[in-house]
Amino acid sequence: MKKKIIFLLFCLVMIFTGIISYGKITGSISMQSPEKRWSYDGSTYAHIAVYFPETQSITEESVNSYRNSLNSYIKEDEAEVKEGSRAYIDAYSAYGNTEISVTDRKTSCKTDVTYCGGDYFFFHPAEFLYGGGFGEDDTMQDKAVLDENTAWMLYGSSDICGKYMIMGDKIFYICGVVKSTGKNLHIYVPYIESDLEEKRITCYEVVYPDLISGYAYEKISSLVEPDLFDDEESAGSDVSDIDIVNITNRFSISSIFKVICSYGKRSMQTNGVIYPEWENECRRAEDFCALAMVWIIIWIIVLICLALKWFAKDAVYAVNKLKGIIKKHLSAKVRKRKYKQ
Repeated sequence: MKKKIIFLLFCLVMIFTGIISYGKITGSISMQSPEKRWSYDGSTYAHIAVYFPETQSITEESVNSYRNSLNSYIKEDEAEVKEGSRAYIDAYSAYGNTEISVTDRKTSCKTDVTYCGGDYFFFHPAEFLYGGGFGEDDTMQDKAVLDENTAWMLYGSSDICGKYMIMGDKIFYICGVVKSTGKNLHIYVPYIESDLEEKRITCYEVVYPDLISGYAYEKISSLVEPDLFDDEESAGSDVSDIDIVNITNRFSISSIFKVICSYGKRSMQTNGVIYPEWENECRRAEDFCALAMVWIIIWIIVLICLALKWFAKDAVYAVNKLKGIIKKHLSAKVRKRKYKQ
């Protein structure tokens, strides 16, 4: 009995170790939760992200088409919207790398670049050391945000708001400096399609009313059809190459269980999607959460099997003892009857 109790406690410790690890992994991810910040009255919203392969990247025309459809869904389903406010918020982005320099062209460096559209900095609020971001409604679309390392590389200082930089043949006004989050240099500039004919949108994000569970995901998914792409090469292609992620529920137990079921497929990405840094961080965390869940499941199974084994032994012992009592009782009755006769 003592050994059984010790092993039972050991199994429980292993299970709780997995649960604690699961919680720490999800807690370490900087989930920006734009759906919670966007909800002004506690209404339920969902953050949905769509990642496109390079061969199926979209244009601003596609984004405008999405917006028209999303507005029509709001009217059709009579979703409650506060007067004078937007029913949803969205952002889009493209990624690459480029060479930038200061206006006197004496200092230059290569850097990763995010081309931002919509309310990008609402979805991904960076830690600004100086200045601020830019948005789609800004009159001047020549602003740029640099990370701290890039600012030091160009100007030898991070307090450089109001200065200028050159990217390609265009001059950008530096409106903000953010804290560096990775090893690579990084800048953020507005997505202007006329300036980026070769660079198409590969990420579209939206915070949308989730009237019932899965509603927002279903509506966004219905927008992503091959016939919306302008590229003739991508027309008629398999929509499964596009990755649609419900970021709001991505660390729920059901979502992580799906990760476990598709673990081999996730290891071999063949859809051509180049994920942004924040998505790669979340996908890595999902993999670790999947391992933690497998650990928990294994020890729960061990615990159940041992409990059944011990219970079976005790049950057999109890049944045999009961049989003995019944047999003894019946024998006593028989003897009593014989004695009376």
